[in-house]
Order: sequence, then structure tokens, then C-alpha cells
Amino acid sequence: MNNSRQLQRIARTFARQMSQAAEGQVTEVPSARFQRMKAIQKRFQIDDGLPVHLKGGFGDRILYLGTFGLTLIGVGLSVRTWIRLILKK
Repeated sequence: MNNSRQLQRIARTFARQMSQAAEGQVTEVPSARFQRMKAIQKRFQIDDGLPVHLKGGFGDRILYLGTFGLTLIGVGLSVRTWIRLILKK
């Protein structure tokens, strides 16, 4: 029983410290990586009519068109295979 009271007292102290820490001002300066991530997020939030998978620039467009092209080739080859199987002589 004594251990549970000690645990409760430690938990209350920890919770009190956590709540007091949240009230203070943040003195930490965000890192350069965090600021870069925020800039990228801001760029993706702009309403410019582009779908989100193309907002990354030229590289995203190349990946998108390449994937689209490979999909069309795959569908074409599948249709050709089905036609050959159906019209087998």
C-alpha cells in the first residue's frame, strides 16, 4: 500500500511539472530542418489548382507521366494477350 502512495505522489509531482512547463514561453529555436519542412508544407497548402501529387515540381511530373505510361503499356499488353488467347487458331 505504501508503494502505491509513493507512486501516486510521484505521478502528481510529474504531472504538475509537466503542466507548469507548458505555461512558460518556448525558448527553443526551431532547427533548419524543421523550418525547411514548414516551408514545404506551406508550398503544398497553396491552392493553385494542381493535384497534390504534382506539386513537387518537375520530378513529380516525370514520375507521374512515367507511371501513367507504364500503366498504359501494361494494359495494352494485357489486351493483346487476351485477344491472342480468344482468337487462337
